[in-house]
Amino acid sequence: FLNLFIGVILEGFDLANEGFGVSDEDFVKFQEHWSEYDPNATYYITVTDLPSFLETLHKPLGFGRKHGATVDAVKMKKKLEDLSIEEYKEKDKEPRVHFKDVLTGVANDVVKHDLEFKEKERLARRPSSIGMDTSAHGDIEEKSDEGEASNNSLTRKGSWSLGSIS
Repeated sequence: FLNLFIGVILEGFDLANEGFGVSDEDFVKFQEHWSEYDPNATYYITVTDLPSFLETLHKPLGFGRKHGATVDAVKMKKKLEDLSIEEYKEKDKEPRVHFKDVLTGVANDVVKHDLEFKEKERLARRPSSIGMDTSAHGDIEEKSDEGEASNNSLTRKGSWSLGSIS
């Protein structure tokens, strides 16, 4: 029991000490890239410029494409939906987006994807360390020495709750 307890604590320290995909350098590069689209430093770019901005914005914040290269329309639409950036509309002006909203959106998106990736890695490591295999559908089967599912297989469907533990 003590080894399990220590293992959980160490895993928590590992997660706490890992970066989450966005560095100080990324923020500086974002600011420099923004200035190409906002040369008068108004902190706004037009909504029509946003896809081009994201296409050419360095990875991991953007797609990292060269000027003139385009991203698939479906991928761009999904990215814009994921970011859910507020548009500012003024009378007789094209809708715009604000520097802070775009930066917050792309940084949060990177962190979200990084956390999802790390959680999948963590879950993938956990069952294999106790001789279990998980499928993409959440089923769990105990493996025998020959690598085949044994007669006493464990199956999980849906979510787990404390009420289901007896």
